[in-house]
Formats: sequence, structure tokens, C-alpha cells
Amino acid sequence: MSFQKSKQKNSQELNPWAKQQWTDQTRGMQQQVDAYTSKPFNPYTGQMVAGQNATETNARDMIANNTYDPSNVSKYFNPYERDVVDAAGAYYDQALQGNLAQNNARATQAGAFGGSRHGVADAELMRQNNMDKSNMMANLRYQGYQNAQDVGFRDAQNRRSDATMLAQFGATEREIEQARLLAQRAEFDRQAAEEYRNLMLQLQTRGNILNSTPMLVNSTGKSSGFGVSFSGKPFGPDGLSGMTVGGGG
Repeated sequence: MSFQKSKQKNSQELNPWAKQQWTDQTRGMQQQVDAYTSKPFNPYTGQMVAGQNATETNARDMIANNTYDPSNVSKYFNPYERDVVDAAGAYYDQALQGNLAQNNARATQAGAFGGSRHGVADAELMRQNNMDKSNMMANLRYQGYQNAQDVGFRDAQNRRSDATMLAQFGATEREIEQARLLAQRAEFDRQAAEEYRNLMLQLQTRGNILNSTPMLVNSTGKSSGFGVSFSGKPFGPDGLSGMTVGGGG
């Protein structure tokens, strides 16, 4: 009696439905990648740096035009200064007339009215009065000039302080504008990143579908898959360079 050992061949064939899934999903992945990469580069063209605003420009002009010349303070003079000087001068004139009247009375009593000594006394009285009057008026005008200088200097300081405060307001406005520009750029970057993340999610989903699809059926009826994995790096020389496929038995 002889026994012959039988050999059973285990063959595998590609599941037609799985083959169609493979074709559809890989084609869809490639189309998505092509659609994404074929878009023209869209650089950010918005403003990045906030420029000098109108408030800062006004402050700069105020500082530039805030010139103070202490030798030209006519606009700061007290408008009533002339009235004060004239009134003081009139007081001296009135006092002079009283003093001259007293001289006349004394000369008359002495029997020297109209004489040389009388004339010399009147002349000396007028000379002294005119000197006192001129000195008084000069002092008043000098005080007025000093006051005008002081007022002009304080005015220049106040205008510079106003310009400085205005410049600070302008700087705050520019900081707010800069924050708005940065927010716009951040939103632009977020949208671009979101579009890329959506593409990665769709590709990963398709890869997961392929990974869970049984590709081969052997003679025993057992199915096996290719083991599709997706690295998340779809952009290479061959398109879907991040996808790898491994056979299973």
C-alpha cells in the first residue's frame, strides 16, 4: 500500500470591491492634493506696521512751530500798560505843578518873585521831577517787558506740554492700530492654517478608510488588507508621498 501526500495550494486574489475602493480613495486624495497645491500663492498684502497718525502729526507740528524769541514778546505785553504809565506820569506832572506853586509863594513872600534865584529854583524842581518821572516810567516799562517775557516763556512751556500730551495720545492710538493690524494678520494665518488642517483631516480620513478595507481574499476565504498608513506629509515629488502601503497575507 502506498500513500501519496496531497498538496493544497493557498492562492490569493484582489477583492474587486476593495480594488474599486482603492482606486476611488487614492484618486480622491490625489485630486484634493492637486487642488490644494494648484492654488496660486496668496501672500499677505495687508498693512503690517501702523504709521504716524493725525494726532501724532499735529503734535509734531505743534512742537516744530513752538518757537519762542524772548526779544520779541510784543504779543504778550499787558494791553493796559500804557494806561498805567500815562496815569503815573500825570501824577508826577500834577505834583510838579503843586511844587512850582509853592516856589512861587515863597519867592513872593521873599520879594524875589521873577528873580534869578526864583528861576533857578523852578528849573531845579522841574529837572528833578522829570528825572523821577522818567525813572518811574522806565521801571514800569521794564517790569512790563519782564512780565511779557515770563508770560511768553510760560506760554511756550504750556504749548510744549500740550504737544507732548497730544503725542502720547497719538502713540496710544498707534498702539491700538498696531494691535488691530496684528490681529488681521493672525486671522489671515489662522485661515490659511485651517485650510491646511482640513486637507490633512480629509486625507487622513481617506487613508483610514483604505486601511480598514480588506483587499485580498485567499482560497480559504480569509481576507487581509494592505495596511495603508498616512504620515500627514502628502506633498512630495510624486504627490501623495506621505502614504505607504504594506501587503498582508
